[in-house]
Amino acid sequence: MRSFTDILGDEWNISINLGEMRRMEERAKFYNLGVAVTAPEDVITRIQDPYMLADLLFVAVEPQAEQRGISSKEFGFRLAGDVIADAKKAFTEEYADFFPNESQRDKVRALAESADRIGQEVLSRSIDRREAALDEIKDRVIREIETLTARAVSGVGSGNSAASSASSESTPTE
Repeated sequence: MRSFTDILGDEWNISINLGEMRRMEERAKFYNLGVAVTAPEDVITRIQDPYMLADLLFVAVEPQAEQRGISSKEFGFRLAGDVIADAKKAFTEEYADFFPNESQRDKVRALAESADRIGQEVLSRSIDRREAALDEIKDRVIREIETLTARAVSGVGSGNSAASSASSESTPTE
């Protein structure tokens, strides 16, 4: 049995055996998660998404949540930051240990490590692209500010001198 602690300090136990696997499979269908709990590739791929992970975690701890009077929505509010990573690790390890032979367990662990690594690479590339886009926007804004400032200082394109002459010409004098 593996466990993790949510952001409120409550401990949740994950225990996956044949009976739990059946229950989880039925509940996953009920929650329309579109996941076959006994298909490692499917499960490991889907738990890379924090929302899907939260749903699967809730299915895994649902009996405990019912005893505590906690809904799936409230459970989701208890998952953030390191708690998500710790819960994912607890689920993945317990899930891997469910399988009856070492090669299957190793496969699940290798899938999980690979998915985590790929997920981190994708996230890193995404962050790099966003940072580059933000840098370009910042550079454009700075150039535009510099251009507008230069125009304002030199009076070019400000329209103020033409507006002042027109204003003085239209002002009646006695």
